[in-house]
Amino acid sequence: MAHLDLDITDGVATLTMNRPEARNSLSMEMRAQLIEVLHDIEHNDTLRCVVLKGAGDHFMAGGDVKGMSESIKKTPPMCAKNSYFVFTTCTPLCSPCAACRNQS
Repeated sequence: MAHLDLDITDGVATLTMNRPEARNSLSMEMRAQLIEVLHDIEHNDTLRCVVLKGAGDHFMAGGDVKGMSESIKKTPPMCAKNSYFVFTTCTPLCSPCAACRNQS
């Protein structure tokens, strides 16, 4: 994975956001990778803990504004005006985290 590194050791999944040159800002690629990995983790009964960290000196600067701007340009105008892009971007990423939180 280019923007996200996964290490599984002794029941602990460590996800490292690996874009230190961009202060680990959340790119569309990283978002997609997080969704995929968190989905797999959610269904893995051998994992007890998930650690999310950032490579380099920063945890995460937030969303990759430049990348989002490019994606919005490709989104139909009606969708962009209705914030459709934000909901379709955030909801799949938040769902696995909420499911894990509700199981404790």
